[in-house]
Amino acid sequence: MAQVEAGLMRCPSSQGFASLRTLLRGIEAFLRYERNELDQVRDILGEALPALADQGIVDAVAFGYIAAARSRSVNGDFGTALDILSEGEAVALKRSFARLGRILSAERALLLLRNGAVGQGRVLVDAMAEPPPQRISVQGLRARLAIADGDGPRAIELLRPVVDKARRLGRQSRLCELLFCVALAEDLRRDDAACHSALSEALEIASTEGLLRTVLDEGRPVAALLTHWLERGASSMQPAIHLALRILDLGAGGAGPNPQPALPTIPATSTLPRAAATSPSAAFNKREIQLLGLLSEGLSNAQLAKQCCISEGTVKWYLHNLYEKLGVGNRTALLRAVRELGLRL
Repeated sequence: MAQVEAGLMRCPSSQGFASLRTLLRGIEAFLRYERNELDQVRDILGEALPALADQGIVDAVAFGYIAAARSRSVNGDFGTALDILSEGEAVALKRSFARLGRILSAERALLLLRNGAVGQGRVLVDAMAEPPPQRISVQGLRARLAIADGDGPRAIELLRPVVDKARRLGRQSRLCELLFCVALAEDLRRDDAACHSALSEALEIASTEGLLRTVLDEGRPVAALLTHWLERGASSMQPAIHLALRILDLGAGGAGPNPQPALPTIPATSTLPRAAATSPSAAFNKREIQLLGLLSEGLSNAQLAKQCCISEGTVKWYLHNLYEKLGVGNRTALLRAVRELGLRL
């Protein structure tokens, strides 16, 4: 994050650094998503998302699309999340970025599996080319399918080589995610000691690396394991304990002293930024103001996309962000709320 922020300071948008800023902002969006700074993710992608498709560094482009998709999924807008990934996959195909296509296809499968759409996720995973045993992303997805099928031993068999590889390469974020899968698989095998060990290592990584959403996005199954982990004595590392408590607090909504684990989600904001109190237009970025103006003319999503030179998936992403900013659920209510603010379209 420090390197990204330093790079952005050296690349002001007014001095011809638009392309580099887009790449840095794509990376920043992903990092801030991991910190659960969802409002900032929305603002960052408001600048970067329309230009991501024209950039040439695959990892930065992938980070941006993944952050956009996950941030929409967190707020319950699963359809737009998948649309955003489809847009990125179309970019990959058009520009012959095979690795970008693989990354985003794996992300699509991951979102489907995490949201309980196991059948659709299985179709995607089965269609992926047979990987070497150490290809981390695909093996991890296959392990998740085994967990969904209740086959703990098969999941451990798939996970063992990729956990070793991630640990050897120092890929802490990926290792953390895989270790939570190990914990779920060991729980299926009823090996409490192995489950506890995997959770302890995963939480220690997550707490030191700032991987809050890596834990939150695993949902109810991991939340249930964390409760048991804390009851068992947890770990001697205080940051890991604090992270586990924070995860359960966010996931259960603080319902009583001993809340039941629930699917961790963060409620969408339903109020405008404070800037709206004195300057309504300051509540929206340039792209949002452009879309609001076109919406008032009654244009469809396809027409909006054509007018703004962006995809329909990106249009949906912006619209749902606007709905959240103004606490509304449809276009009519959105335009009414904007008029009440006194913003001329």
